[in-house]
Amino acid sequence: MPTNAVAYPLVWRIFSALLIAMSRASLPFLLIAVLTRTSSITTQMLIRAFTILFAVPGIAAWLVECAFAATVGVTDDTLAIARPERRVEIPPRAIARITPWIVPLPGSGLWVHLRSGQRYGLQVSDPSPLLKALAEMCGTTAPLDHPSVIYARAKHSWGSWRSYHLAFKYIVFGLVPTLPIFRLRQFITYGGTFGLYYQQGLQPYVQEFVHYWVQVLISLVLYAGALRGVAETVALTTAWMARARAATARRIVEIGCRVLYYGGIPAFLLWYFFAD
Repeated sequence: MPTNAVAYPLVWRIFSALLIAMSRASLPFLLIAVLTRTSSITTQMLIRAFTILFAVPGIAAWLVECAFAATVGVTDDTLAIARPERRVEIPPRAIARITPWIVPLPGSGLWVHLRSGQRYGLQVSDPSPLLKALAEMCGTTAPLDHPSVIYARAKHSWGSWRSYHLAFKYIVFGLVPTLPIFRLRQFITYGGTFGLYYQQGLQPYVQEFVHYWVQVLISLVLYAGALRGVAETVALTTAWMARARAATARRIVEIGCRVLYYGGIPAFLLWYFFAD
């Protein structure tokens, strides 16, 4: 059965991996800047830094991924890599070896090394089925016990966030901290929940609300990104150091991320409003 994949040439895989690494690595540093921010760091500066360091590299990596999107499958003892403008069919005799990616960047995947010296990088969310099919085609043993394959398999078992999940996680759930913080600021500055509206009108009131909402959304992305970075580090390290416990580690980090995100934000609000 054909599988959705990304067929990277070597240079583009390295480039995309660097973009993803840059984007993700910026999150903890920006989170520290938010938590320790002074009056000299304005909201506009934070938005600009977030856009340049996180959003732009992430979007660029996504565009590269879209450019090399492909379907991959093993049919009639042939590895077929199909892209809109090109289709490559590789017979088993042309394949020298198959190796999983050691570092799962920009995602999990594998190299198909040809006897001609050429190689194809195939990014798939779970390389196990494709590795099995290729091993059967070539008459070899699939490296299913490779740490990066175990890591990808455990991660794939939890599925991926869909667009409506992300919308709820950030946009909808972002209202939980935004509404009380915005209301508090309205009371402090304008003397009531609708103080700015009564004094200056609807447009400034809405703009002020959006201003706080955007700040909260960025903070949530930074916090979730930092949690995810720790979680993936723990999961990948466990896959390398204790392969039999990779699935357990994945379950722990996934549950931990949800608890710390959906429970940590309300806990922070309680501390913010009621701490002496």
